[in-house]
Amino acid sequence: MFHKVVRPRHVVVLVAALVALAIPLAPWNSVHKVTAHPAATIVALGDSITYGSEHGGRRAGAPWPAELARRLRQRIRVVDAGIPGNTVGRVPTCRWCGAPAIVRLDADALAVPGIRTLIVLEGINDTMRRGGSAAEIIAGLRQIAARARRRGVRVIAGTLLPDAAYRAHTAARERMRQAVNRWLRTTRVFDAVIDFDRVMRDPADPLRLNPAYDSGDGLHPNARGYRAMGDAVPLILLRPVLRTSSLASAGAFAPRLLAPLGDKLIGK
Repeated sequence: MFHKVVRPRHVVVLVAALVALAIPLAPWNSVHKVTAHPAATIVALGDSITYGSEHGGRRAGAPWPAELARRLRQRIRVVDAGIPGNTVGRVPTCRWCGAPAIVRLDADALAVPGIRTLIVLEGINDTMRRGGSAAEIIAGLRQIAARARRRGVRVIAGTLLPDAAYRAHTAARERMRQAVNRWLRTTRVFDAVIDFDRVMRDPADPLRLNPAYDSGDGLHPNARGYRAMGDAVPLILLRPVLRTSSLASAGAFAPRLLAPLGDKLIGK
């Protein structure tokens, strides 16, 4: 079951078969309670890449959280809490970008009924804000992880996608992205880290998005790219949510940092 929750100018919820239903929302920085029962839920907290934006402001038919829901065979709920332009801690510069993730975390993620796992993919927009730094992004991600864990929620992070072909890319931004990704690959702050950077990079130029996955702006994936991201989430990471499902894998828990290969795992 896939639920998409977005703020003011994109008020839609996609349910099950991804049929769009226009609904009134609660205040812009709080997730609409799309169901009254506390079904086991995964919340994806992120920016336009989680929301499913493509080049030119188009929205993909199935962003990566929807592709994850497809793989889960609709057995549990996946809530998309992505907002275009969103940041970890920097104040966004657009009206529709929402409050920073550290501000909206409780309302948009931790307050969602039945939340068991939080997947966080945020930070690329912070690198574009004047005065931003890798240390600031890391501090915000640490805060998100700590607050979620205090609520008994497992936290999985994703590395930041390559964007050297994006028009706003600079060497300084790249240094920030690399520093954040180095930290993500080595930290023990999260229950696991999914290496989206590795999955989405161009084999010929690792600083750029794979052309096969690029919607045209060097930053946002196309439909094929979003599918690759959804396929990149090892289902074993969701084992606590899927404990009673036939999808749950037996044996020891996965290594902390995982490079995906379909539903198989390669520990790193």
